[in-house]
Amino acid sequence: MSAAKAEWRLMLIGIPLFMMANYAGNQYYNQPFVAVAKKIGVTFILACVVWSGVRLTRNYLSDHFHGHHQTFKRIVVCVLIGGIAGTFLSVLITDPFLLFNPSLPSLVNHFGPMFFFSVLIVGAHEVLHNFYEMRTMTQEREALKKAHIQSQLDSLKNQINPHFLFNSLNTLSSLVSISPEQAERFIEELSNVYRYLLQSNEKVLAPLHAEVEFVNSYYHLLKTRYGEAIQLTMSIDKMYLDFLIPSLALQLLLENSTKHNIISTTKPLHIHIYVQADPDRLVVTNNLQRKINPVPSNKMGLTNIVKTLQLLNQPEVIIQETEKEFIVSLPLIKQ
Repeated sequence: MSAAKAEWRLMLIGIPLFMMANYAGNQYYNQPFVAVAKKIGVTFILACVVWSGVRLTRNYLSDHFHGHHQTFKRIVVCVLIGGIAGTFLSVLITDPFLLFNPSLPSLVNHFGPMFFFSVLIVGAHEVLHNFYEMRTMTQEREALKKAHIQSQLDSLKNQINPHFLFNSLNTLSSLVSISPEQAERFIEELSNVYRYLLQSNEKVLAPLHAEVEFVNSYYHLLKTRYGEAIQLTMSIDKMYLDFLIPSLALQLLLENSTKHNIISTTKPLHIHIYVQADPDRLVVTNNLQRKINPVPSNKMGLTNIVKTLQLLNQPEVIIQETEKEFIVSLPLIKQ
């Protein structure tokens, strides 16, 4: 059930309770039916107007006094506005002459019920909205966890698929006989890639310096395999290295570039990673040279990055494609 429907149900329960409390102890059984019906009708209309007014005021103020440290201030303001406005309406409807000849005891008789009614309304709505806020946060945490696990799983699956393993082992096999030192370096970087993949399973966000180190290891594998057919340049100032990005985002973007584009000495793939300031964003670009036979893709990599940042209430991912370039821009998150 949505919060809006819950508010209406709360109103349908709260107004009758207020009316019952307001008429408790009053002996209306010896009064004319028309008079009693009129009083009940007037009270019902007054209660509906005050309830709606306080609810709207509370929802409006929640945008200006948001955060747990502002809760008390919001409650006090809402209760005072509801009590004073309710008192004025009560006097205007039931005893308008009191406005021209005010009497403190009479005003207190009107203000008391309206004040406690406002406390009831504000308190009920605070509890209701806190409940839905907690439920939403729980759902977002679960969705974020799911998106991260899916992202990590996709990345891991891509690294252990037969093609990747075959290409890696084939490259390693050729290096063992030609250059044992290069083979040793290749094994080291390959182990770094898998180590980072396994260590990142619980991290939704990762510092940029860790992602850069991981991508350097991953790029070493690609460079050993493709040689001069692939070029990676990074222009990242040291001041940005402690910023956060979604875990494995850089590797996924690098992998997308190699997966969907032709890589050859005649058509080298150029990948550029740099930081764009004000606002701080990490940009990954590559020259566009689509493969003739496109590789099947579920586009989960980019989708998970977008979803992760949405759930963290971060600026959107900007994806652009021109005739010559494919560009992805991610927001950098301060620690």
